[in-house]
Amino acid sequence: MGTAGGTDALRSGRGLRLDIQGLRAIAVLSVVLYHASADWMPGGFAGVDIFFVISGYLIAGILLAEMERGAYSLSGFYERRVRRLFPALFVMLAAVLTFAAFTLSPGAYQELAKTAFTTIFFASNFTYLGLSNYFDTAAHFRPLLHTWSLAVEEQFYLIFPIVLFVIVKFARPWLRVILCVAAIGSLAGCLWAMQEYQSAAFYLAPFRAYELLIGAVLAGLSFPKRAPAWLRHALSIAGLVLIAGSLVLLNRQAPFPGLAALPPCLGAAAVIFAGANAPSVGGRWISGPIFAYFGALSYSLYLWHWPVFVLARSALLHEPAVWQQLLLIAFAIALATLSWRFVEQPFLKRGHTRRVLLTAAAAMAAGAAGIFPIIHSDGAPARFNRAALQLFAAEDDYSPYRWTCHDFLTNQVRAYEETCVLGAPRSTPHLAVWADSHGVELSAALAGRLAARGQSLLQLTASGCPPSLDYSRFDMPRCAAHNAATLDALENDRRIQTVVVATNYLSYPHKDWPRIFAGQARALSALAAHGKHIVLVYPIPVFDYDVPTALGILRAYGAPLSDFTISRAGFEAEVAEGTAFLDRERDLINAATIHPVELLCDDITCPGYRAEVGVLYFNHDHMSQSAAKFVVAHMPLPDGAPGAAAVRTRTSAEGSSPSADR
Repeated sequence: MGTAGGTDALRSGRGLRLDIQGLRAIAVLSVVLYHASADWMPGGFAGVDIFFVISGYLIAGILLAEMERGAYSLSGFYERRVRRLFPALFVMLAAVLTFAAFTLSPGAYQELAKTAFTTIFFASNFTYLGLSNYFDTAAHFRPLLHTWSLAVEEQFYLIFPIVLFVIVKFARPWLRVILCVAAIGSLAGCLWAMQEYQSAAFYLAPFRAYELLIGAVLAGLSFPKRAPAWLRHALSIAGLVLIAGSLVLLNRQAPFPGLAALPPCLGAAAVIFAGANAPSVGGRWISGPIFAYFGALSYSLYLWHWPVFVLARSALLHEPAVWQQLLLIAFAIALATLSWRFVEQPFLKRGHTRRVLLTAAAAMAAGAAGIFPIIHSDGAPARFNRAALQLFAAEDDYSPYRWTCHDFLTNQVRAYEETCVLGAPRSTPHLAVWADSHGVELSAALAGRLAARGQSLLQLTASGCPPSLDYSRFDMPRCAAHNAATLDALENDRRIQTVVVATNYLSYPHKDWPRIFAGQARALSALAAHGKHIVLVYPIPVFDYDVPTALGILRAYGAPLSDFTISRAGFEAEVAEGTAFLDRERDLINAATIHPVELLCDDITCPGYRAEVGVLYFNHDHMSQSAAKFVVAHMPLPDGAPGAAAVRTRTSAEGSSPSADR
């Protein structure tokens, strides 16, 4: 990422700070490896936090030095930022919008244009905050998602130079104290936001400012020139250990940023501080030619790697294999090298001119004007034929109650008494669907079936929240409380005779499955003990790429829709533990069952499209409403009156109507 106005910012009295270039290399390569595969570098996302510390240190150092020389210029500061950031960024945006025109659906292309628009004005973090729930296009389908960090950085630098100038002018002796207090305040705000609205803690500048301020505090310190060498060396090694530990031990299930971001930030700060006046051992370890190369390349590589990965998925219509991912990394490095050599460097080497800011304003206006037609036309649908557009339209084939009756658990937990009743108007619900998001479309489809019988149901669905006691996914801390309250209410609700239970096991960390199974077993046992009839919905097949987009692209370019499938055997192997668990519970509580895989798949594959149903998914891992109606038509339900006994069924591989099996 952009951290300074050229190599001068990296120079000290003894020359180029190669240790800082090494930190940049570690940061960008960590992010690249993490984005290529989280298994390769589980905590690689912390590379962004290392960048923030470096940026805060370099920028604050430049500004303080200019103030001491009496050469401080706000326009000069922003002119350097423009020359550093704009050229490579605008080239990348133009390339992404051009390539994506051939591979993204109108809806996805319109979203890309909106994020490109806000990226131009360094506000994309606000856009991604609004898109932060998974129901929108999944994160790994968004080519400009990585620009959120540039937005955070630039928003910080809209205010920081002015604040720093005021502090230096009127309270110079208190500079370090004020910056430390500001950093602690930002961290405290981040910890609060993580409890109330975790996405805001991740995306908004006030809650990330403490990372940049750690670097700024560092710039205001002076390491004693006579400090023992062993102390500097020990500090630098400790810093590298903190960084390495963070990159290996952190993972996406950890609450982040907050306190978890401190080890990589403090590690980077330790390395920088230790090498301030003389080389340190740790600094030498990361000062070799390879580190120097990728350190110089870091901004361009950060800009290019993520769009390369995302747009490759859109061209392949699936997650790249390992060998393909390695090729993509090499391609991203090649693009970054070209960008650094022919875009970054020529602009950085140009002399100071006030026309830079005017040129930047003109470029922003021109870019916005070029992007606006894509947004206004709903993603330029004229790029595709009518048949492709009909397939793309399946992205809207979801439950009409998804936004009004489905809980996302990010801000509040819906009370049981406020749960939506779906089906026949003014009828008393006798059935409940208790599930995570895989129950939403099932609820709407089932409500339609019950309405024809004058009956209704309760929809008890919550994102990232399996019907399991004492379990909360890392990003859904309210889940355990929600499920405890739900079970208690169901047990005591005499209206409810039947409970349909569904879980998307693949959306939870595999290490959590034993806890989920244990909590779910307790919940099912309690429901059965209170006389509830249970219908277990077995795992629904999921894809790794957006299904309507893939099918529409195939149709647009004349390829058969049957090309887009997943292996049935592969999916069944992935969910084998969940299937075995449900088999055990079925026998223990005499539950009815339905197997979507037997209805949606053939013997070999699970397709994204079936002629008799249509598009089977509205995104990559949720059934469309059309598919849900097809599945629900085969679901075993009590016959006649609400109190009738449930039946258990085993549907055939051909998906024929169920046969009763009492």
